[in-house]
Amino acid sequence: MTPKSTLAELVDDAARDFRDAPFWISIDDSTRISHAQFATLTVKCANALRARGVEHGTHVAVMLPSVPAYAITWFALARLGAIHERDGAFEKARDLYERALKLNPKNVSATLQLARLYADRFNNAKKALELTKGARELAPDDGTVAHALGRLAYQAGDFKWSLSLLQEGARALGKNPEALYDLAWAHYSLGNIADAEATMQKVLQTGATFARSEEARRFLALSPLWNQPEKAQQTAAQIQEILKADPNYVPALMAAVAIYQQQGNVNGAKLACEKTLARFPSFAPANKLLAALYAERLADYQHAYEPALKAREAYPDDPEVAKTLGIVVYRRGDFKRAAQLLKESAGKRATDADLFYYLGMAHYQLKESTESKQALRQAVALNAGAKFVEEANKVLAELQ
Repeated sequence: MTPKSTLAELVDDAARDFRDAPFWISIDDSTRISHAQFATLTVKCANALRARGVEHGTHVAVMLPSVPAYAITWFALARLGAIHERDGAFEKARDLYERALKLNPKNVSATLQLARLYADRFNNAKKALELTKGARELAPDDGTVAHALGRLAYQAGDFKWSLSLLQEGARALGKNPEALYDLAWAHYSLGNIADAEATMQKVLQTGATFARSEEARRFLALSPLWNQPEKAQQTAAQIQEILKADPNYVPALMAAVAIYQQQGNVNGAKLACEKTLARFPSFAPANKLLAALYAERLADYQHAYEPALKAREAYPDDPEVAKTLGIVVYRRGDFKRAAQLLKESAGKRATDADLFYYLGMAHYQLKESTESKQALRQAVALNAGAKFVEEANKVLAELQ
């Protein structure tokens, strides 16, 4: 069963899997109907209803006791909805799903199908989300519902909630390529690149027929390039073609960042990072790169601050991020915080002259002369030709 199964598909799947197993056993007259028989009867009933003109605007009242005909009629109405969807009569399908829900407001599958119609065909995300939240309340442990709600949360831009829901859905649905594909993108939206790539690999490893297999392969080809500038440069023409067709395709945007950096095109790299963050605001690698570009290449410490904070949240143990944020907060006058961050980074970057210069200057501003002299001497020793050397020597002379 896929997350988009209609009621008709559910009935047909059950007929195939449990063909002669009983679907209905009457306690009144011992009537027995198998799953296969029930599926056949719902098709006949749906065809009869359609032949009698049941369509958009038709009011159908089902006034029956708890007998087989009640269930057959109810599922036939839902089957008509699937028929109308297939034929492109989406308003008719919507009305029939709504009618089915009036008969049984707790029907989760009909609720999900109606939500999908509102989202995909009527461009009403708010209504789709409302319906799917209702389905979630009815079936809090249903993986199909979790997947559907996760997709809508992703489309609404709530990527953290989406990831949580899609993880739940994928666990419940197992080797479902669509659930795994959506989960991979949820991981990627937050910058969890390794998890995204591993999950997208699973999409192709399921062996199931999947309409977006080529999209999965394209993702896997482009995703690693953000950190492989030479390989990205070799595919520059392909990346530009992809971005021409879809300017917001983030794996291609991040590959473009690598190319621009390789070419020394700081403004191009900055713009590609900003486009990435417009699509995925918490995409950690873009925040890390953008903060470094602003701080180290453009000396724009005001604009570097926010992406540096987000990068620090995502990469709390990354010495490069600690250095970038340390320099930014130093420039903003927070010398105590700067000294903490830069000292942390220096423990892992013992040959970074710029880092030691800023660390020495932070200690100097805090009137910590011993620590300042030690760090500034280290900076000058590491790079005697750096631009900061004159200022460093001036401070060292003052501290003697």
